[in-house]
Formats: sequence, C-alpha cells, structure tokens
Amino acid sequence: MCGAPTSGLPEAVASQEIPLRRLERARVVTLVALFAAPVPLVACGPKAPPSAAAVAPASIEPVFFRQGGAQLTDPEELMKIGQVAQRLREDKRLVVVLVGHTDPSGSAAANQKLSVARADAVRALVLKAGGVDDGRVLVYGQGEASASGDWSDDRRVEFLFDRQKGREPASADAIVAARAPAPTAAPAAGPSGEAAGSASDGAPASASAAPLDPDAENIEPTGLADVDAVFDQVQVLLDLVRGARSDIATANARLRDALGAGEGVALEDALADLKTQAAGAIQVQVKGGRPAIGVKPGASPEVQGAVSALNGLVGAFGKATAKLATVPNESKALIAQAKAIPGKLPTMLKDAGMGMGGLPETFKAVRHNLKLTGQVPKEAAAIGKEAASTFKAIGGALS
Repeated sequence: MCGAPTSGLPEAVASQEIPLRRLERARVVTLVALFAAPVPLVACGPKAPPSAAAVAPASIEPVFFRQGGAQLTDPEELMKIGQVAQRLREDKRLVVVLVGHTDPSGSAAANQKLSVARADAVRALVLKAGGVDDGRVLVYGQGEASASGDWSDDRRVEFLFDRQKGREPASADAIVAARAPAPTAAPAAGPSGEAAGSASDGAPASASAAPLDPDAENIEPTGLADVDAVFDQVQVLLDLVRGARSDIATANARLRDALGAGEGVALEDALADLKTQAAGAIQVQVKGGRPAIGVKPGASPEVQGAVSALNGLVGAFGKATAKLATVPNESKALIAQAKAIPGKLPTMLKDAGMGMGGLPETFKAVRHNLKLTGQVPKEAAAIGKEAASTFKAIGGALS
C-alpha cells in the first residue's frame, strides 16, 4: 500500500500516548516517537530531494537527574538515550556531545565534577545500547555555568549533534563553542534584578560584573627595576581583591533589586519579608557554613527570582574567598620585601645612575606603594568576614 510503513511497533503499543514529565517543553508524544526514529515509507514515485529539516540533525530533549545524582532510572529518560543511540546508528557521520549541567547549589568545583559524572553516565548508556563507536560520543562538563534558576531543569545532560565533514571528528570543546551565542552588549536589568535575556546568576560573576573603580589608587612606578618588580606583584593582588569586591557588589545589587530593597534596608529585614512572601516555599541547606537555597515547585516568579539572586550572591562570595585564599601568605612575603626598600633607595638610585636628585620623588612613590601593600591582606580578610556574616544572615533569616 502506497505510503504504508514498512515496519513499526504493534498497533496496540503505537496507539498509546504517554505525556512527558515537562509538558511545557514538549507536547504529548506517542511511544512510537519515544522508541523509534521516523518510520520510512514505501516509495511510490520519484524521490523528492531531502528537505533542510531532513538534512540537519534534529534535537532530542535533555535527560534530567535527581539532586546530587548521576544515575538515570526513569523510563522516560532512558527512552531518550535509546533515541540518541538510534540516531547515531542511522547516520554514521554524526557525533554527539553530552553536555552535563548542575544547579548552583554547592561549590563550583564540586558542580563541575558532578556535571562531568552525569555526562559520563549518559555516555555509558549510549554505548551500552550498541552499534555506536565510542569516538562519536563525546563528554563536556558545563558545571553550574548555565544555571537557569529552576533547579530541577538545571540538573540535566543535553545532546548536541554535529555532522562531521572531515575524517577526524571535532573536539567537544569546538562543538560546544560553535553552538555558543555570540557575545552581545549587556542588556538593561529587568525588574527581578537579572539582565533581560541574559544568563542567570549561575554564570560566572565576572561575565557581567561592574568594572573596577577607575579612580582607585594603584601602584606607582619608581623607575627602579628591582623595586617595581616587587610592587608589580602587589598590583596583581590589588586587582584580584578589587575584582572579587566588584563581583560581590554586582551580585548584591541584583539581590536587592530582586528583593525590592534599597541600600538603606537591612538584608535581614528584606529576607524576613521574602520568607513571609514565600509561605514555606524556600528551603535552605547549610554545608560548611555556606547556605544553598532552593525553592519548591509552584513558587511565584518573584520568589524564584529572589532565590536565584540569593544563590548568585552566595556564589560570588564563595568564588571570592576561594580566589583570595592565598593572598594573606603572598602579601605577607611582599610586605617583608617592600619594607626593606626605603633603606636601600640611595644605593639603588646610585647604582641605576639616576642621582640623588630623584630621591624625594622616588621615596614618595615607595611610601604610596607601601600603603597599598599593607591594604591588600586587610581587604582580603574583610571580604572573608563579610562572606561569613552574610551566610549567617541568610541562613538565620530563611531557616
């Protein structure tokens, strides 16, 4: 019969419909769609040229994981794995990159490791399905970088198909980079405090951080190579501390926008109002003194936005303290070297052939640089104390 399927599932099975877990992501589909690729039809005339849709690899919905897990047991998720394997078997030119993601709770390092573990778990299942060369199933860990604010959707592995043109398949990094959107100017912040259409607070804070203060004091050159070599290292630490402070300020501004709290409003008061508004929808877990805030399904968009901004601030503090962990020891060594410089200046100027006439200006620059050198460990310590007090305030107000 013209147009009849050449093969297919039993009618009793094919006629059953099973709704997907995320109806907003995909309409109700049949078991035929879940178990098999489109069934070829018996040719009844000249073949029409393939359409663009037939040539381009179509997408398959991501698979989703439970919190903290890297195993798949849900039959609906496992069916998607079968679709991936089937597509790879049908088109030998295709490779697939399994991109693992996590929600923003926990440390960035732990989330990166978990995202790779999830992608590895899916890879094992695809290969277990059989008929697919392992070089065509690639793994890429995205960590928490693409967190959306909906934590259940963040815990996923996506499938990026790529049709190879050369003999050697492209790397996972190259395929993922090719699919990344082109960088654009930062859009204006929306009412929730997040930039409209931008990545969520799970993205690295530096991606949308406020610029460093152009009026901040910086190290002044002295013209003496050995002296400037010491103070150049101080400038690196200064920039590190200021960058961390800038990321925190950006995250804090987003949070206050999401909470509708001006700078004159105490954070504890704004969080108390949020807790009342959420009516039990907010969940807080404290790990190692660092809070991870979750929100139950059905919470209002305002509550979800505030929770996302809260996790953004917690993440900014966490990344800042990790970056600055070695600053105290590094600055201690630099302070010792810098304190010895003033007594050596006359000899150093003479050896450099600069003459004693330049001593007053050089000494002034050194004193300025010494002051900034002493500020580095104090600023780093202040950020650490602020992180601890902020974590305590968040945990106390929302628990």
